Amino acid sequence: MSHQPFETWILDQQTLSNNDRRTLQAHLDDCPQCIRLQRRWQMVRQELYPHQMVSPAPGFTQRWQAGLVERKAREQRKQAWKIAGLLLAAALIVLLLMAAYTLATTSPTDWLVALVRVVSSTTGFLNLGIHFIDSWLSSTPLALNLVLWIYLTVCISLLTFAWGLVLWRTNIVGVFNR
Repeated sequence: MSHQPFETWILDQQTLSNNDRRTLQAHLDDCPQCIRLQRRWQMVRQELYPHQMVSPAPGFTQRWQAGLVERKAREQRKQAWKIAGLLLAAALIVLLLMAAYTLATTSPTDWLVALVRVVSSTTGFLNLGIHFIDSWLSSTPLALNLVLWIYLTVCISLLTFAWGLVLWRTNIVGVFNR
């Protein structure tokens, strides 16, 4: 016996006409296979549609989108901190390896000699800079020195302002303050 139209009607009873419903009921009275299909389909429908769908609260989409932006920003901050941590760890590992290599290949006298050289070259460089500034100031007129200092102050102020503006526009300050 062909069950095809009856199986389709059992699975989609909403589109049936009254005549088709009567024909289906008459078939169900005589066919245990279709009765079993109808009972199983009713159990499946009860599992699939136990409750009515509830619509979301007003403003849900806007709140979800705002939360999405915040979650993305939080993830970017976490990623930035992870990268900074990895770079710091790598720098510390390199520093420790260099210190271990230095301790293994040199003696304490070599360390002292290197320290004395660094201190003497630094003081020599500072003395050279002081001598240069002193000779510059003594050989140029006072008005030129004043104009030069004003020019340098304005340049440094503008560079500082531009740097702050770049940090503000890229929101770098906000990323590390959160």
